[in-house]
Amino acid sequence: MFFENITNIDFLVLGIAIAANLVLGVIVFFQDSKNVTNTLFFLQTVILSIWSVLNYLAYSITDLKIALWVIRLVMFFAVPNSIVFLFLMHTFPNRSFQMQRKAILTLITLGFIAMIVALSPLLFSEVKMVPGVITPQPVVGIGMIIFIPIAVLSIPLGIYFLVKRYLRAKNIEKLQLRHLLVGVIVMFSLILIFNFILPAFFENT
Repeated sequence: MFFENITNIDFLVLGIAIAANLVLGVIVFFQDSKNVTNTLFFLQTVILSIWSVLNYLAYSITDLKIALWVIRLVMFFAVPNSIVFLFLMHTFPNRSFQMQRKAILTLITLGFIAMIVALSPLLFSEVKMVPGVITPQPVVGIGMIIFIPIAVLSIPLGIYFLVKRYLRAKNIEKLQLRHLLVGVIVMFSLILIFNFILPAFFENT
């Protein structure tokens, strides 16, 4: 069996969350499709939905060859997810990019490099079963040195830009940034709880 750890409740909760996420993204996008903030938000919802499905499958698949490629795809989509998040935090609530073109192109180029690394044995060479752990565990390669600065550090950098702008903002803009900040904190808190804390301490995937 390829999928031995899937439960109906897990699948239902995931489906509802993804559907709500995508509906929200579509609504925001079509309110003003020429608005860069709206476009970035829509892209974020699409990428996050794909990443969530793959991440769920990574905990559910027991076939080692399939699990390896699913885990690689999880890391692959984690890169654009992080970079789009950084762009969104830096741009919101403006209609156009506030970041310099050179910086945007540099981040996109680095992102493509990290995505290629994510699909190669440089990041994860194989997966194996570990006693006491119900899901296949990846064997980390040297490519993690390239992956972490691009895919992982984009998240705290984006939060830094958001907090910095929130502290300087006034009136309506400050209220908008406050709502976004609360949403970001809730989102990453849930990701931390359901993808790291629960699996680590309660063996609940």
